[in-house]
Amino acid sequence: MIYKNKNFEDEIDKKIEAHIKILPKVLQYNNEDLIDSFCTKKQVSKKEAKRLFRETKKFIWLCKLSMIKNELLSKNKKIKIVIDNNLLIIDEMWHSFILFTKDYTNFCVNYFGHYIHHAPTTKKERLAFEKKMKKDPQGQLLEIKEKMMEQMEFIDSYLGHRTVNLWYRSLSSKYTETFIKEISK
Repeated sequence: MIYKNKNFEDEIDKKIEAHIKILPKVLQYNNEDLIDSFCTKKQVSKKEAKRLFRETKKFIWLCKLSMIKNELLSKNKKIKIVIDNNLLIIDEMWHSFILFTKDYTNFCVNYFGHYIHHAPTTKKERLAFEKKMKKDPQGQLLEIKEKMMEQMEFIDSYLGHRTVNLWYRSLSSKYTETFIKEISK
């Protein structure tokens, strides 16, 4: 990795190490009201809602990890974690969690030191994407594929192959956009 300043290598390693150590505690966090609400709104079993919440907590943890790394990385090496179509059900659970505003805020502050914002695609970003797709659809699709591969490698580095397979194979094939609409009340 290219650091802004070589002196930051130890600092980033310490922050990452500390963040990795909190993952088990993050995963132990439970919110029965959220689980119950999600079961009702998405017509999934309690067991499935708990599994999806676990994966969402991992995703939020990963977002914070990318923030830590980005504090110290050069601009051209920054890591951007995004919700793509493969991760729509994680996005749905994240939205549900955010609606429990006090719980979500407390979760973020207690485990990450601050609120983790959910930043959807802006109009400006969407229009820029559409413009690039019109100008060079193959180049844009290649860029999307490269970014997705970088994200999958980042996930694999910190959460392992099982998480990558679960998110990009199992969950994405079961929870398509159409299926999520069908199960939503």
